[in-house]
Amino acid sequence: MPATTDQQPSADSSGTPATVGGGITRLNPSDGLFLRAQHLTTMEDYARQLSLAVGVAAGTGVVYGYHVWLEDTTLKVDAGLAIAPDGRPLRSGLVAEFDISGLAVTDDEFFVVEVAPAGWDFGQENMYGNLCTDPCSQGGQIQPYRAEGITIKVRPDTMPGLSSVQPTSRQRNWLASHYYERERERAGPWLVPSDTPVPALATRHFSCPTAAPRGDAVALAALLKPDSTWVVDVWIARRDIGDPAPRRAWQSRLAMRPWDVFIAQVLQFQAQFATDYTAGQVRAVQPDTAGEIAKAIAGLREGLGRQRVRARYVLEAVDELEKAAEGLAEAAQAGLCDQGFCELPPAGYLPVPPNTGDVATWAASLFGAYVDLRICPCRADDAVRAVEQAQHLDRIPLDPSQQRGTPRVDVLVPSDLADLGPLYAESYPWVAFVRRPKAACGPRDEVAVYLIDAGADAAYRIAERILKDRYRPPEKDLVASLSYPADTYAVPQPHEDYQQIHEKIHGLVGTRKDYRLIGVGLASAVDRQPLAAVRTFLLTLEATADGLLESSDVLVGYEDGLSPEVIVLIVGTGDTHG
Repeated sequence: MPATTDQQPSADSSGTPATVGGGITRLNPSDGLFLRAQHLTTMEDYARQLSLAVGVAAGTGVVYGYHVWLEDTTLKVDAGLAIAPDGRPLRSGLVAEFDISGLAVTDDEFFVVEVAPAGWDFGQENMYGNLCTDPCSQGGQIQPYRAEGITIKVRPDTMPGLSSVQPTSRQRNWLASHYYERERERAGPWLVPSDTPVPALATRHFSCPTAAPRGDAVALAALLKPDSTWVVDVWIARRDIGDPAPRRAWQSRLAMRPWDVFIAQVLQFQAQFATDYTAGQVRAVQPDTAGEIAKAIAGLREGLGRQRVRARYVLEAVDELEKAAEGLAEAAQAGLCDQGFCELPPAGYLPVPPNTGDVATWAASLFGAYVDLRICPCRADDAVRAVEQAQHLDRIPLDPSQQRGTPRVDVLVPSDLADLGPLYAESYPWVAFVRRPKAACGPRDEVAVYLIDAGADAAYRIAERILKDRYRPPEKDLVASLSYPADTYAVPQPHEDYQQIHEKIHGLVGTRKDYRLIGVGLASAVDRQPLAAVRTFLLTLEATADGLLESSDVLVGYEDGLSPEVIVLIVGTGDTHG
């Protein structure tokens, strides 16, 4: 028989040890109950506690609105809705203002802008005496209503080393990187280091429950002062509502990045880059552009000398042009780290190169010499998918002093046209970058695939130029970067890459029946030529299976140390191979 107890039922227990309360109490009314204020309060509290429980289960963060900006010394916060860690909805319908003229920063200090709950009584009505003893007396005045709203708080915080970061243009990006790292460490990851080394897996308690969320405020932005001007950075601190607490906790423990943290890191970079790019603080200039301007100015000076021009305003204009060209040359040499971005999210977006120039040269100037960079033409939806799949990858360090290896980055260029009508676009004003993970199952052979439209020109002549003269196709002809298991004759994975290449070949051929396909495989060593031949043959095999092309042929060569290895596919009229 179950144990008995003399305990009387209460809000905490029904009177038996196996049954306990959860802090939710509702009114149990019956006829004859004299309804009083405490009963109405119980009814309100019941609805409130249910609402808070649902809010905690859904997760914490901003739902919509709550844009933060500065006007002189007034911090303004737009209307919005957020869910606090304790489940309380924080909703406002008006712009809130906070005066920051009295704020001062000390060493390594910054501020976090938060929205917190607020409540106040209002209204006016008469309050009467006790109905049983004094039914006719005039009582006092009460405020019968209580409004629930929000208040804006500015909480001081510190990040050791912030004030010593030089130049100060790097402080915003530096603070973002260290804030995210502190957030990761506080989440207590189990599989990667935090503030302590990684412990043995068997010491972890995988059956332990997650802790209840704590707090009643939601962060909206970070406020820092790198120089003499305040800067508002929304996504350093703000997290839009994402996953419920258990999912976030287990993702953090298992070295994953919660979605709201990932999207905040991407958007923080995008917002800062867009601001600085618009203001001219980030200047993405191709090196050849600066060089050509300098050549043009030199030619102009020479022409002015021959014409014996002495007009002061003309000579002054040339001087100004020369200064501008020097500035462009400096900008062309300055990568993202030199311009304040020494750590990037694992994925993001950048504007296309200026003047639609060479993507490889432009990207190399931005990311610097200490990043293993690969240019990958693709469809726009492939680029977007790759960005999403980078959610759990590490951030990308660009400062060589902070690197413990060479980061591998792919620049995804949406050059393939969409086949879905509403999405069709001739070109896109952006490229994506993603951290490239290393293969999980051993080393890989990377092979760059180029496709050349020889047209009426003989295909074999181009092939011989490649083999004899080491001619290399331009970047615009790069159509794929295939990854093979190292030193094997296997096809690349995923096999969909083959299909996309074949579609491009068929797009060049059209309905012409006199075209042939020549494949040139370039190996990195003489003994790898058979491997290059087989890979090139497999790539051309399906392209000619439907009879659209007249025939195909495979040629091979090698170049010591070639990396990545290359396959060049040439579509054109046939001729006699010598």
